[in-house]
Amino acid sequence: MNKYLEALIIKSEKTINMKIVIVEEKPLISKMLYGFISDLGYEVLCFNSVSDFNKSRSRGSGPVDLIFIDPEMPKGQGLGIIKEIHELNLEADVIIISDGNNMIDPRQAINNGVYSYLNKPVRLAELELLITRVQEKRSRKAWQPD
Repeated sequence: MNKYLEALIIKSEKTINMKIVIVEEKPLISKMLYGFISDLGYEVLCFNSVSDFNKSRSRGSGPVDLIFIDPEMPKGQGLGIIKEIHELNLEADVIIISDGNNMIDPRQAINNGVYSYLNKPVRLAELELLITRVQEKRSRKAWQPD
């Protein structure tokens, strides 16, 4: 087998199939995000509150790669929720999805470990691009020697 073909096989074995979590209180938005992201081929879990997500984590739902969350949900706790998520799973990238009533400064959120920020209504092309970027980032990380 030539080296190029071997490299392709190794690369395909290292491709990351991400587990994505959506924490969103509004069923219509949650359902739309779930349908779109799962149609892209990702494993998707939806929760309508942070406490439901936390309960799932305590039951051992496994590692999560990417979390979409609206920190402005009731009991969302603003940026405090981001710190809580990082305590639960330090490896997950977090993308905030928020409406136009920003109680959270996007720059401050990114300084607190948020990967990116989307405004509602979510543009599906932008959503797909962000997921692709996170996947590429995680793939590059998988390629780095331990």
